[in-house]
Amino acid sequence: MDTSQVVEPGTTPFAALAALFWLRITGAADGERELTLALDFRKRMYAPLPLGYYGSSVHFTRARADLASGLPAVAAALDRHVAGVPEEELWRALEWLHVRRQQPQEGDAAAPFQMYGPELTCAALDHVLTYGAEFVAGVPPARVSCRVGGAAGEGLVLVLPAAEGGEARDVVVTLPAEATARICRDAEVLRHGAEVVFGAKAGKEE
Repeated sequence: MDTSQVVEPGTTPFAALAALFWLRITGAADGERELTLALDFRKRMYAPLPLGYYGSSVHFTRARADLASGLPAVAAALDRHVAGVPEEELWRALEWLHVRRQQPQEGDAAAPFQMYGPELTCAALDHVLTYGAEFVAGVPPARVSCRVGGAAGEGLVLVLPAAEGGEARDVVVTLPAEATARICRDAEVLRHGAEVVFGAKAGKEE
């Protein structure tokens, strides 16, 4: 997908796509709303963690924007929020998780909690080096897709690298059935070059 022609110069592909799907999923509702963003914090620390770090490195943060202001303004608001997440906020979340794990629970295990949902969540994974993997020597993957199991509620949007490289991105959307069918046929989404690979095809009757 390519939204570069309809947003402000310098807008990141993630912010543009997160804003586009946020607006279309909510029906471009008026007024200020919140969107949960899932960000990789490995390179956001004062002492950055390597990309090869294996462990929990996702930080959830709530961004706000006036959906009535239009796609360029909403995308700009998301970019500002992402750029402005302080390291202290990351540490507070890590410390909260550490304390929670230390608290005695029934059966000596902390009670599970919902990670993705119930609110709409958009995850920035478009920096992940998925196309550097080789299952056959010298042959990159034809197409990479991801799915988060257990996502519930309003839905989950994953922004991923695309095989084409550059500013292109793939988007995996997990939504309630009615919303999925609507988004797969959404003229505004399709106008930006979206190709529905899996899901309800545009123009197809259920």
